[in-house]
Amino acid sequence: MTSPLPAFKLERFFAQYEFVAPYLLCCSDCQPLSMSEVLELADAEAREMWKDLRLGYTETAGLPALREEISKQYSTISKDDITVLAPEEGVYLAMRAVLRAGDSVVCTFPGYQSLYSIAKSMGCTITHWEPELMPVIRDKGKEAAAKSSCSATSLSFNVDALLQILKASDSSTAPPVKMVIMNFPHNPTGFLPNHEDWSRLVEACKTRGCYLFSDEMYRGLELDASCRLPAACDCYDQAISLCGVSKSLGLPGLRIGWLASKAQVAAEDELVYSAAAMSSNISPATGDHMNSVVTASLQSRVRELKDYTTICSSAPSEVLSLIALRSADKIMHQHVTTIQGNVEHAHKFFSLFPNMFEWQPPVAGSVTFPRLTTGENIDAFCDRVVKGCGVLLLPSSVYDHPHSIERGNFRLGLGRSNARECFDRLREYLEKTKTI
Repeated sequence: MTSPLPAFKLERFFAQYEFVAPYLLCCSDCQPLSMSEVLELADAEAREMWKDLRLGYTETAGLPALREEISKQYSTISKDDITVLAPEEGVYLAMRAVLRAGDSVVCTFPGYQSLYSIAKSMGCTITHWEPELMPVIRDKGKEAAAKSSCSATSLSFNVDALLQILKASDSSTAPPVKMVIMNFPHNPTGFLPNHEDWSRLVEACKTRGCYLFSDEMYRGLELDASCRLPAACDCYDQAISLCGVSKSLGLPGLRIGWLASKAQVAAEDELVYSAAAMSSNISPATGDHMNSVVTASLQSRVRELKDYTTICSSAPSEVLSLIALRSADKIMHQHVTTIQGNVEHAHKFFSLFPNMFEWQPPVAGSVTFPRLTTGENIDAFCDRVVKGCGVLLLPSSVYDHPHSIERGNFRLGLGRSNARECFDRLREYLEKTKTI
């Protein structure tokens, strides 16, 4: 049964606090670049594009030069396999293009709410793939950071658990799993599967022919570059990779992201996509779980649906994103360096409160998910802190994940340049209120 989209709890929380709290210690993005910093990176071609830019409509698929640059992030993807859009729009349009009421979906949880709420509102059945609690190493300063390895976080997603979910679906009378949705590097835990587990995960989707929607917004922010995973769209034809400039490049204000995929979508009996009828991609539909007639490229359908949302992206944002992507390695190196420095600041902070918190640094990405161990309600604690010293922490209640709420988890952001100042303010407040 379909239902209205619920309020987006995390975004409503930030709407209340983000622009009034002076110390943001829970943001998921990296330090935003200024306009001048971006323009300083421009090559001669991009400078001319910026100088002569007219503020008209842009192509629905995205600026060709931008899509060409994006394709360089992948090994099997061409610019024609990419649609530029706002990252949140990418989630919405991909779900609308692929899913139908009654479909079965598996999704990492907790996570960004739209990854599962959109599918649920469409009438899909959602099964959560939840992280397991792993032994926590009490803070040991730099030594602990140095020993961090791929997938070593206190909350870890066990691929065997996902395989059990899929096997149970195989033997069920209910419809087979239509899509597996995941977010790695993971927000909010900072978890990243190792290469072996990633391969097992992809192979499980291939074997069943289900779609794999992979939110890769934090890809490129691995603390150890050897842990970086290949993009899902380079591993499997029916995978859909979501990425953008918001997180790893520190440009959320541009509102530029993209879907990279060579996937095909099935047109149901009552819905024949005009893109399918007009393209050479028409082929007999496959997949026993879909009553379909023809298939068309996912990109064609997403671009049709985009006519109902933004129609096209901002011309200035596309050029600025092109400039940033041409210097992506430099920008991401700067952000990883900032995160690594903030991990050290976090170690120093948590070492002062060994009886109050448990934490592990992220394997990848700019966020981590510490735990308040005093028994105080996590919402009450975060509310007390922001009112007492202006430091904003994100309570796990925004994720509606009971286990995280019970454990007292909260999200910590490590991508901003003022994190040390935020830790100092929080330390002073906790010492002053004698809550050590």
